[in-house]
Amino acid sequence: KKFGTSQTVGTATTANMLALSSSLTNASSVLHSRPSRSSPRMRAVAVVRPAARLQGKPAVHAAKAGQHLLAFRPQQARGFKIPQGHRRQPHRQSLMCTAAAICAPALATACLLPTCLGFYVSEMAVSYGYGTATALSAYLIHEAAVKAGSWEWAVAHSLALIIYGLRLNVYLFWRQTVIPRFKERYQEAKTSAGNRLGRTPFIVSCALLYLGLAAPLVLSAQAWTGVTAATGALASAFKVCVSAAFVGLVVAAVGDLQKSMAKSAGQGLVTGGLYSVLRHPNYTGEMLLWTSSWVAGCLAFAALPTRSVGHMGWLALSTLGCIGINFVLMMATRGLEKRQREQYGSGSSGSKWSGSKYNSGKYSGDKYSGNKYGDDSYDKWVDSTWGGFSL
Repeated sequence: KKFGTSQTVGTATTANMLALSSSLTNASSVLHSRPSRSSPRMRAVAVVRPAARLQGKPAVHAAKAGQHLLAFRPQQARGFKIPQGHRRQPHRQSLMCTAAAICAPALATACLLPTCLGFYVSEMAVSYGYGTATALSAYLIHEAAVKAGSWEWAVAHSLALIIYGLRLNVYLFWRQTVIPRFKERYQEAKTSAGNRLGRTPFIVSCALLYLGLAAPLVLSAQAWTGVTAATGALASAFKVCVSAAFVGLVVAAVGDLQKSMAKSAGQGLVTGGLYSVLRHPNYTGEMLLWTSSWVAGCLAFAALPTRSVGHMGWLALSTLGCIGINFVLMMATRGLEKRQREQYGSGSSGSKWSGSKYNSGKYSGDKYSGNKYGDDSYDKWVDSTWGGFSL
């Protein structure tokens, strides 16, 4: 039932649940369950008073029965009893959903195991390992959040990272099998084994980074457990951040696809489509995705009814993950800017320019590689587009 605020009371179902009292029609509800051998999971008996008395009273405690969460307001709950042997003293701990139970062992494993592909081919730790770890860890949290009845926008937060990880793996496989340059790069990396055990620090650090990227999802799932609708400034800002994460996901996907298809067709510098606005939409889209996800995690942390040391740890880990991934993306942007200027800039000895909207003459729009225009076409393109953030 919704008691006039953004908070809701979740339902706990069991075969041994007694019928609700007829006083429901009088705006008073009774939720009653007794432990038995056939139904050992249910442990709580609560009488919740009329809705009018619950206005503005936040839900700050929960009784966990199996995988179901029974939420109530202790100030206005009368006759609450926990059978002997199951009595627990209240303590400063936030609502814990099923996602919290899998955090330490399952999320760490989901991030580490795919990254171990780097022992086979070092680049796989930051390619297929990256995509698989992101999708798998987000999937675990997504499933737990759904079972715990988390708010739909918190579930959508994890869904964005599932889609991103799967999309990245499909794209990497397509690029590796279609574009000759990446085929050769993979074969070279595969033959140069090197010291595999020496890659351990790199692989572990990558796994920790991926765990930091999944950390905001944990906070989102815990902040709105059992909430079917949320209102207020924090909830509205959270919706904006999740929407921005999906926008970043789409921008990165379109940028990767457009550039790879152009390169497979023999085109030089790509300047059309998204690249007429953003010089590096793939990197810029990822920055938007991960930064929005981190901000959403911070908002979820602020929305927690109570905060524990564990929540602070997830917040710190998510902050480190956001800083780490943005540092990597900004370094990649800087390196690509440098290579493009050396190859296509007006001051380079072998400027290769093709398909530019600034070109004129018989080579205009032609997919010709290697022609030396010697003009400032690249500089004009740089001036009219945004290169994102770089170091």
